Amino acid sequence: MVRQSSQFSLTSLLCEAGRLAAEVHKKHLQLGFQIDHKSELESDVVTIAYKESEQVLRQFFAQHLPDYNI
Repeated sequence: MVRQSSQFSLTSLLCEAGRLAAEVHKKHLQLGFQIDHKSELESDVVTIAYKESEQVLRQFFAQHLPDYNI
Protein backbone atom coordinates (compact mmCIF):
# COMPACT_ATOMS: atom_id res chain seq x y z
CA MET A 1 0.00 0.00 0.00
CA VAL A 2 1.24 3.47 -0.83
CA ARG A 3 1.73 5.74 2.14
CA GLN A 4 0.77 9.31 1.40
CA SER A 5 1.22 12.43 3.44
CA SER A 6 -1.77 13.05 5.68
CA GLN A 7 -1.50 16.74 4.82
CA PHE A 8 -2.83 16.19 1.28
CA SER A 9 -5.47 14.06 -0.42
CA LEU A 10 -4.10 12.50 -3.61
CA THR A 11 -5.98 15.00 -5.78
CA SER A 12 -4.77 18.02 -3.84
CA LEU A 13 -1.26 16.55 -3.72
CA LEU A 14 -1.15 16.32 -7.52
CA CYS A 15 -2.58 19.84 -7.87
CA GLU A 16 0.11 21.13 -5.52
CA ALA A 17 2.80 19.33 -7.53
CA GLY A 18 1.51 20.98 -10.70
CA ARG A 19 1.49 24.38 -9.01
CA LEU A 20 5.12 23.94 -7.91
CA ALA A 21 6.22 22.96 -11.42
CA ALA A 22 4.29 25.89 -12.89
CA GLU A 23 6.10 28.30 -10.54
CA VAL A 24 9.45 27.09 -11.83
CA HIS A 25 8.38 27.47 -15.46
CA LYS A 26 6.91 30.94 -14.86
CA LYS A 27 10.18 32.05 -13.26
CA HIS A 28 12.13 30.85 -16.29
CA LEU A 29 9.70 32.46 -18.73
CA GLN A 30 10.51 35.80 -17.12
CA LEU A 31 14.25 35.11 -17.37
CA GLY A 32 14.15 33.85 -20.95
CA PHE A 33 14.81 30.39 -22.26
CA GLN A 34 18.08 28.63 -21.61
CA ILE A 35 18.66 25.42 -23.49
CA ASP A 36 20.92 22.55 -22.54
CA HIS A 37 21.56 19.19 -24.20
CA LYS A 38 20.49 15.90 -22.61
CA SER A 39 23.24 14.08 -24.46
CA GLU A 40 25.86 14.74 -27.09
CA LEU A 41 23.20 14.78 -29.81
CA GLU A 42 22.39 18.31 -31.00
CA SER A 43 18.70 17.42 -31.36
CA ASP A 44 18.43 16.11 -27.79
CA VAL A 45 17.67 19.41 -26.03
CA VAL A 46 16.05 20.20 -22.72
CA THR A 47 15.33 23.54 -21.08
CA ILE A 48 16.85 24.50 -17.77
CA ALA A 49 13.26 25.09 -16.55
CA TYR A 50 12.43 21.45 -17.32
CA LYS A 51 15.45 20.18 -15.39
CA GLU A 52 14.67 22.39 -12.39
CA SER A 53 10.96 21.50 -12.34
CA GLU A 54 11.83 17.81 -12.51
CA GLN A 55 14.08 18.21 -9.47
CA VAL A 56 11.36 20.10 -7.57
CA LEU A 57 8.78 17.43 -8.39
CA ARG A 58 11.08 14.55 -7.42
CA GLN A 59 11.73 16.18 -4.04
CA PHE A 60 8.03 16.87 -3.52
CA PHE A 61 6.97 13.31 -4.36
CA ALA A 62 9.80 11.79 -2.30
CA GLN A 63 8.47 13.71 0.68
CA HIS A 64 4.76 13.07 0.16
CA LEU A 65 4.66 9.72 -1.68
CA PRO A 66 7.88 7.95 -0.66
CA ASP A 67 6.57 4.49 -1.53
CA TYR A 68 6.31 5.42 -5.21
CA ASN A 69 10.12 5.71 -5.33
CA ILE A 70 10.07 8.43 -7.99
